[in-house]
Amino acid sequence: MNDVGSCLFRYFEVIRVQLVIVDINDNAPAFSQQRVSIALSELTPPKDLFPLMPASDADSPANGVAGYRLTVLESTDPSPFFDVRVINVNSTTSTTAELRLVLKQPLDRETADQHHLRVLAYDMGSPSLTGTLYIDVTVEDANDNVPQFDKELYATVLLETAPRGTTVIRVAAVDVDSDSNGRVSYRFTARTQAAYGHQFSVDASTGDVRLSTEARHLEQAEYVLGVVAEDGGEQSGVSGVSVSVVVVDVNQHAPVIMVDAADFRMSSGSKDQNVVELTEHGAANMTVAMLSVTDEDRGDNGRVTCRMTSDGQGHFSIAKLHNTVYRIISNRPLDSRKVSLSQ
Repeated sequence: MNDVGSCLFRYFEVIRVQLVIVDINDNAPAFSQQRVSIALSELTPPKDLFPLMPASDADSPANGVAGYRLTVLESTDPSPFFDVRVINVNSTTSTTAELRLVLKQPLDRETADQHHLRVLAYDMGSPSLTGTLYIDVTVEDANDNVPQFDKELYATVLLETAPRGTTVIRVAAVDVDSDSNGRVSYRFTARTQAAYGHQFSVDASTGDVRLSTEARHLEQAEYVLGVVAEDGGEQSGVSGVSVSVVVVDVNQHAPVIMVDAADFRMSSGSKDQNVVELTEHGAANMTVAMLSVTDEDRGDNGRVTCRMTSDGQGHFSIAKLHNTVYRIISNRPLDSRKVSLSQ
C-alpha cells in the first residue's frame, strides 16, 4: 500500500495558470445626462464658458475616451460660435480632465436667439464608438439696440381750419430688442416741449402728434418739432427725429377795403358802397381818396391787389403807394356829375 500511495503522489503536480482577459471595444462613451440647457446673455464675452461633465467609457484605457467634437445639431458642420475644450487638471495623486463649452465670438440675439449643439465623445477603439450630449443654448436679450424711426425726417401740412385734437402726423420707431428693452415710448425734446408744448402734444404709446389748440391760433407758418423715441430698458436707449409741420392757409377771408377821403367830404352809400363828394372843376391828378386793403388770410391768400373795375369814362385811375395802400387819382377836371367807382 505504501508503495502504491507514494507512486500516485509522485504523478500529481500543481500548475499555476494566469488568465489574461483581452478587452474589446464593446462600450461606447456615455455622458451622465443626454441634454443640457444653458442660458447666456448676448453680452457674454468670448471665453471658456460652461463646465460640462466629461463622458466615461467602461472599456479599458486603451479603448477609452479619446476626444470630443462639437457640431451644430442640424448638420455635421462645426458651430461658428461654440466649441469644446478638454483641460487636464493635475493634482498630487492623479490627473483628471475637465470638459468646457467655449464661446468663440459674441452672440447676437436679434440674429439667432437659440443655438442647438451636439457634442460627440469618441473612443480609441477600432472601429471607434461615440456617445452624444445635446446642448440647447438660449440667448437672453440685452438692451444693445436703440429705437429706429422708419423715416429720417417727417413732414406734413396742416390746414389752418384744423380743430383742437387733430392728429397732425404719426411717427413710428422700432426697437428689435425683446420685452421691455424693445418697448418704445415717445416724447418731445425738452426744447420742443418748452417752446411748443402748449400748441402740440405727442402720444407716448402711439407716436401721434396732435394739436393742443385750434390751428387758426398758430402764429408761425412752419413748426419744427423734435420727437424722441425711448425704450424701456434699465439703461434706456434713445433716438430722435425732426417733424416739420407747415401750416397751410385756407382762403376763407375776403379782402377788406378802408376808404379815407382825406380833405373831401365822405358819406355812406349802400352797404358795400362809400360816397366821396368832390368840388366841381377840381384839378387833374388830384388824390380823390386813399384806400387801405387788408386780408386776414396768410401767405399768398393774404396778398392783395387792387384795381378799378368801372369808370369807363376814364375820370379816375388807381395807383399803388405801398403793399396795402392805394390812392384814387382824378385824370382831368371834374364836372358836377356824381361818379360812382368800384374797386
